[in-house]
Amino acid sequence: MKKQATLFLLLTIMTFSAHAQIPGLPQLLTIEGGIGGGFSSGGQDLALVRSGNLNFNDFVRNAPLSGANVVAKLKIMPPLIPLRFVGFVNFNLLSTNTNTSESISIGGTNIPLNINPFAPSGSRVNALNAGVGLEFSPLPLPIITPYIGVDFGIYSITPEGKSSYSRYGLGAGVGIEFSPPLIPISFDIEAKYRLANLVGRENITLTNAVAQENSFNYLQVSVLLMFKL
Repeated sequence: MKKQATLFLLLTIMTFSAHAQIPGLPQLLTIEGGIGGGFSSGGQDLALVRSGNLNFNDFVRNAPLSGANVVAKLKIMPPLIPLRFVGFVNFNLLSTNTNTSESISIGGTNIPLNINPFAPSGSRVNALNAGVGLEFSPLPLPIITPYIGVDFGIYSITPEGKSSYSRYGLGAGVGIEFSPPLIPISFDIEAKYRLANLVGRENITLTNAVAQENSFNYLQVSVLLMFKL
C-alpha cells in the first residue's frame, strides 16, 4: 500500500506541476507535464542452479510477462537546441502464465521453482520505475516532433508473495509528440525497451541450490496527454 500511495502522490505532483506558473521560466524554457498509460510486454528466465556450479542451469523456465502501465512525465525544453530533459515515473502491472510452483529434484529433495526469491509465488510482478533521461529531436517539426529517447533510473520490482528488490537499469526507444495548434496540450506516443535489472543483479544461495537472477527486460508502449505551461 505504501508504494501505491507514493506512486499516486508522485503522479499527482507531476500532473499538477504542468499547470503551475513558475515566474521567470516561461520565456527561457518550455515545460510540459503529463500522465498516461499503455501496454508492456517482456519477460525473465527463472533459474535454480546446482550449488557451487553457477554455469550449469539445472532448472530454467522462461516467464513471459505482459500487462498495463501507468506513466507520468515532466519535460524541460531549452530554446534553440533539439534536446529535452525528462523526469518520469512508471508503474507496470505485469503477469505471467508460467507455473512457478513446478518442482525439480535436487539432491533427492523436491524444490519448487518459486523458492527462487525473484520468481512470483503466483502470477503477478509489479515494477515501479523512476528516473531521468534525454530526448533528441532530429526533426523538430511544428506539429509532429519525432524523437529518440534514452533514460536511466531505479526499478523497484515486486514478485507476488515476495519481498521487493531494487535494481538500476536503462531505457531506450523512440517516440512522436503531436501538438495540435492553438491548444496548450499535446499527445506523446512513446515506445521504449527497458533493461530493468542491468545493474545490481545477484545470485542467492539456498539450501540445495542457488537462485539465479537473470535479465528482466520488457517493451513499454505508452500514450500520454501532456500539458504546456
